[in-house]
Amino acid sequence: MLTILGVDPGLTRLGVGVINKGEGRTVSFVHVDVFTTPKTDSVSMRLGSLQKKLETLLDTYRPDVLALERVFAQHNLRTVMGTAQVSGVILALAHSRGITVSLRTPSEVKAGVTGYGRAEKDQVGSMVKSILG
Repeated sequence: MLTILGVDPGLTRLGVGVINKGEGRTVSFVHVDVFTTPKTDSVSMRLGSLQKKLETLLDTYRPDVLALERVFAQHNLRTVMGTAQVSGVILALAHSRGITVSLRTPSEVKAGVTGYGRAEKDQVGSMVKSILG
């Protein structure tokens, strides 16, 4: 069995999901959460808070693979910077624990789940519910 931690990075909201992959294409739901940080806190305080939460998650579930959404260009530079900073923390934590990292774009994730890279969020959600039961 392979334990996979998926991470949707963000400084304000960071989404995580843990699944177990069995034989063939079988997968089972393990855990899901959203970590938040207040916009009023300093960036270093927010990154430190997320790091602690991620360390606890990594210690609890001990994933074999970490699937991280790749930072992509947006019009809002502040959002891109926050996402990139959080991604750096995640990559460093994975490296320090010897966890393999797979970087995926949002369209790659959507295509993998729904078969269509431009699927809407509700379509992706529906397929995830169907796959994981």
